This record gives sequence, C-alpha cells and structure tokens, in this order.
Amino acid sequence: MQAVSQSYAFWIGLFLALGILYFSPILIGALRRVEKLWVLVGLNFIPPLWPAAIIGAFMLPRRRPPRAWPPPTQVCGQIYYSPPGSSEPW
Repeated sequence: MQAVSQSYAFWIGLFLALGILYFSPILIGALRRVEKLWVLVGLNFIPPLWPAAIIGAFMLPRRRPPRAWPPPTQVCGQIYYSPPGSSEPW
C-alpha cells in the first residue's frame, strides 16, 4: 500500500478524478445547456454550496432552441417556406 501512495501516477490520477468531481456541476450544466450556467459557476466556487450546484445542474431549465424563420407551411404534402411579410406560400 505504501508503494502505491508513493507513485506519481496514483497522485496524478487522484487529483484528476477529484478535479473532475469538483467541476462536475459545471460540466453537467454545460452538457445539458442550462439557461443560467453562470449561477452554477458561482455556486461551484463556494465550497459549502457545492451540493446546491450539483442539484442545480440537474434542476435548472434547459435553453430553448432558436425558432426557425420563416415557419414552414405544408400544402398538399409538400413543405413550402413563405417569404417574410407574406401569408402565401411560394
């Protein structure tokens, strides 16, 4: 056991694993694309509030995807895009 604790690979792996665990709220929030990622970053850097950051990473709402413009209209089974300002498909 003492040989493992004196190994550089052990300590590097341990610090990498702890770093990934500590920054996991930010990683989870970024992968989920939450609306207020800055809140998670702020909570994450205050160590007593880390549990709140991990809960917030899963509970904050996701950003909505941007709406496509112009909205497609379907006529006779085919999708047409109408130009801005007109109500008729072209």
